[in-house]
Amino acid sequence: MAYVKAYPRFMKGLWNGSYDMDGVTADDVFKVMLVDSSYTFDPTDITLDLISGSEITGTGYADGFAGSGRKTLANKTIVETLATSLITWKADSITWTGIDAGTFDAAIIFHQPAAAASDADCVPVAYCYTGAVVTSGSDVTLTVDSTYGILQHQG
Repeated sequence: MAYVKAYPRFMKGLWNGSYDMDGVTADDVFKVMLVDSSYTFDPTDITLDLISGSEITGTGYADGFAGSGRKTLANKTIVETLATSLITWKADSITWTGIDAGTFDAAIIFHQPAAAASDADCVPVAYCYTGAVVTSGSDVTLTVDSTYGILQHQG
């Protein structure tokens, strides 16, 4: 991931204690979707339906709320490194198998509550800019940095 920006609405909820970032609560599911260059980060996007129109679709990636292209973040952890004053939110890297769905420019991490019925019920967490990645029937892996994770804070 070239760079990551957090969405303000998510950060407000995080600071209010609305989310369980390391997955202890079953209701706190975090997923990833891929978007094309028609979408750029907009801090005023407070629900996923404002973004999902730019989601890619094709072989190996079905778009939409219940689409198989959206992947769930697995093995989420929060790591505190006292020596460097760094706190990171990490998860496993994600692989899409045999994807041929055009070009994507970013991955959007979002929170999908158990009671969600549509993208309007989901909150964007982070915009992860990747640069243009062309899919051509091969596997595509979104690698989570082993040091800095997905989101980080350094005091």
